[in-house]
Amino acid sequence: MSYKYLVTNGCSFVAGDGYTSRSFKPPHRFSTLLSEKLKCKDINLAQTGASNDRIVRTTFDWIENNKDKCKDTLLILGLTDVSRMELYLNEVNLYVDSHLSSLGDNQPGQMIADTEKEHITSSQKGMGKVVKWLMFYLEYFYSDRNRVEKFKRELILLLSYLKEHKVDVIIFNSLGLPQDDEDNAKYSKKITDYLKENTNFLSFKYNYYGKPYDNETIDSWNVYLSRNRGVRDWIAPDGHPGKESHKWLSTYIYDYIKRGFKNA
Repeated sequence: MSYKYLVTNGCSFVAGDGYTSRSFKPPHRFSTLLSEKLKCKDINLAQTGASNDRIVRTTFDWIENNKDKCKDTLLILGLTDVSRMELYLNEVNLYVDSHLSSLGDNQPGQMIADTEKEHITSSQKGMGKVVKWLMFYLEYFYSDRNRVEKFKRELILLLSYLKEHKVDVIIFNSLGLPQDDEDNAKYSKKITDYLKENTNFLSFKYNYYGKPYDNETIDSWNVYLSRNRGVRDWIAPDGHPGKESHKWLSTYIYDYIKRGFKNA
């Protein structure tokens, strides 16, 4: 199976964060290494701090604007934390992502935009207003369960759109879905089971990195990283995947493709 374009989307794990200079990202990130193996163009749409909202939106926009490339495209999506929420700021005409899981200490989580334009959270007064609103939203309107259910609906619609345009897609969890209580774990399992049954969902065999005593299947790259913490250059100083992790993932996905999109 040959492709002309490898399109990847996700958060910092897919963008290749982990080192101080942005110029270090492309040489070691898995999408660049995989595109070299597949001999196709690397198009990385990922954004540091991105939400699943952004992943769905920008993936849709790329397909909508590149319909002539779809049949020659392999799309890989690395899903992120469901508590991240995309907002549109009229003030600067930009989308920003808020990290509700880090809300507190008078901080509105991280408000990350695709460009560095100043906006309401740039000032203490503006930031205070945003924090107050987000705290109210969290208390009365937010739930992990609702976010997971909403995201499942969006994924079903996105997968139908991708199928219509004959785009091959691989999906995996970069950070994993919420498992902090029984209710959240139940609804997270529903979306993972749906993806396993209806698309090419990448699971990781723990013994794949040379640990034959354990044949556990792991559904999160982040969890797989933690299991191999002692490997040199496996985890970057800031906790993101290191160079060896990206090298490993590029090989793992390449083998997955060669097996006809079948997990090890």
